[in-house]
Amino acid sequence: MALAGYATEIRVRNDSKIDFENVVVGGKKYGDIKRGAATDYQTWERAYRYSLVSLLADSKPLKIQPEDYVGETQLGNGHFTYVLTIQNGRLDIRADEDKVFAIVYYKAPEGGRQIVHKEVGEIQREHGTLGNVRMEDLTISEPHRWYSVGLTDLASGHLLSAATSRSWRYILMHGTNSVGVATVFDADAKTGNAQRFGALYDTGLGKETLKALQAAEKLPQIRKQDYELRFLDVMPVYFFAVWLHGKSDDIIIPLPPTYGRWNAYQPYSESQMMKLLKPEAKKVLKQPNLLR
Repeated sequence: MALAGYATEIRVRNDSKIDFENVVVGGKKYGDIKRGAATDYQTWERAYRYSLVSLLADSKPLKIQPEDYVGETQLGNGHFTYVLTIQNGRLDIRADEDKVFAIVYYKAPEGGRQIVHKEVGEIQREHGTLGNVRMEDLTISEPHRWYSVGLTDLASGHLLSAATSRSWRYILMHGTNSVGVATVFDADAKTGNAQRFGALYDTGLGKETLKALQAAEKLPQIRKQDYELRFLDVMPVYFFAVWLHGKSDDIIIPLPPTYGRWNAYQPYSESQMMKLLKPEAKKVLKQPNLLR
């Protein structure tokens, strides 16, 4: 299963009064669908508010054959339901967005995606950093903030309250797979500097971030409130994590490698993570040669 927020997940619901058989939507087989029932989600690389459909209803073949998708906007990342109905003997389709995963993205300033597209495109053409993929085949994900915590703050018992951020993190997707991460630095009102490109990472813990979010998808907490996706690091002790920030609590999910100091992809509270990180920070401050 692909990850919510970084792929288009689509299921099909039969909203008619007739059972459907051999349902195929957009070339994907959804099988038989009883009236009022819905299928499991399948991952799509591209989808629009309507699609090619073929099925049997009371043994009668019905079909929707779009002419094209010119001028249509893709549904984008998230979970959606194609709702199939029959109106006056004619098969009809609409796309409804489903809220099944309460992870939200802080609104980024305009222009960041364009910066990533331009800079990554040039790097890819000149150096092929991301392998044998074309820029036009990549999807630039919704960005999230990148936060860092210093050793002194951590050793003093401050973790999330001491986290600072000055950049956005964009995971680059090829189909449903992460192939890299790009960053964009904030504009600086004091200096007058505009947003600018940060770096391109051929791994950048993109795949690990997706796996952590996949684990988070199963947590009961996210069914109760929204959590903002953030990336967190304490570079000197080589700690990287997905940070889910909610109104009432925070969830920290460490990413590998962990060197056996904590468990990758396991959710921790801030206090639990602090107990593990604080000794590491103190150790490095006393012995700078331990800096990773």
